[in-house]
Amino acid sequence: MPTHPMFDTNVFISGNPYIGMVKAHILCAVVVQELLAGRNAEDQKMLLKAADELERRRLLVVPNKEDWYEVGKCLRKLLTSGQSGGQRFSKEYLSCLVRDALIARCAIRAEAELITSNTVDFDRIKSVFKRLKHRTPSEFFGTRPR
Repeated sequence: MPTHPMFDTNVFISGNPYIGMVKAHILCAVVVQELLAGRNAEDQKMLLKAADELERRRLLVVPNKEDWYEVGKCLRKLLTSGQSGGQRFSKEYLSCLVRDALIARCAIRAEAELITSNTVDFDRIKSVFKRLKHRTPSEFFGTRPR
């Protein structure tokens, strides 16, 4: 059973006010990368400081070699399993799916529960990574979507 939540990028971007009340959460370096891309220099500095603190506390999970290999195998299964509905995935979508699959692998390795609004893609990834545990922010925080 997962002991800590791991928040996906979309939960931070949504400005969910309840995140600050979670005493211990695990963060994936891929989420840090995604958050840095949309921030100004001052916010980037604060985000990196927070990530460094989580790393010091061993709560920052960085994709390793095995994660990359497993993500490659996962994408191959998704591309050949008919999950695309007969359509080819765009390069942009595949790029997002790679990052999401890396986040999923990090959550599995950390034995964390992934909290995400992106249930469609993570349900797709879970069809390959069976050990992935995820739910929506509303389910996790016990709130209803706005």
